[in-house]
Amino acid sequence: MSDTHFRIEHDEAGTEFVVSAAGTDLATYVYRPDSPLEESLKPYLYPLKTLSGAPVGVYRPWGHRWHKGLQMTWSHLSGDNFWGGPTFEPGAPGHGYVWRENHGRQVHRAFDRRNDSGSEV
Repeated sequence: MSDTHFRIEHDEAGTEFVVSAAGTDLATYVYRPDSPLEESLKPYLYPLKTLSGAPVGVYRPWGHRWHKGLQMTWSHLSGDNFWGGPTFEPGAPGHGYVWRENHGRQVHRAFDRRNDSGSEV
């Protein structure tokens, strides 16, 4: 029987932590990203893997550099772009996408708790 206990390892810089089980790093939660502002900074999970180590998701693919693994986001809110990349404006030249300086930022404030206890994280 393999070890299915979860572990959480926090980095020294205080920007991310890694969740692992059965000797595999399953997810890295980056809660203080250092991405360019036009990518609308927000927390994300990447890399993200299955227990067998198979990767799930992509990180900053060509043409959509603001896509990072698994992340929660808004597209546009009160005129600000929280998705990243260009803003969609109907009728604008170039298929409606325009680069603007309206990028929002989502900030991770705190953890209520961050622990592992055997088979749960």
